[in-house]
Amino acid sequence: MKGLTDRQQHILRYIGEYSRDYGYPPTVREIGKEV
Repeated sequence: MKGLTDRQQHILRYIGEYSRDYGYPPTVREIGKEV
């Protein structure tokens, strides 16, 4: 099985940082704006 693509890593990192900062995960719309 292959690892994550750069884009997938970026999204996963964003979700983790957002969750840590706000206490809940970002919406799909917020993720879309980030990438």
